[in-house]
Amino acid sequence: MFAKGPMPGAMPKEDALKLLPEGTVCKRMSGMGITGFVVTLPNGKQIASAGTPGQAWRKAQDWAYRHPEELPSE
Repeated sequence: MFAKGPMPGAMPKEDALKLLPEGTVCKRMSGMGITGFVVTLPNGKQIASAGTPGQAWRKAQDWAYRHPEELPSE
């Protein structure tokens, strides 16, 4: 009834990259004993961070929906 973990076919990175510009990356960052993942646009702007890459990509997708004016037009 209740699924644990990601749903089959769910690809947070691919879903986010449909909205974000080419060259957007997710990098592992560490500091003060804490490791996390940060999604960065090609211009260097950090738009999302989280404890796992999947969570970071989902936050980046949410950011893209909330800030379409900051994304380059195609």
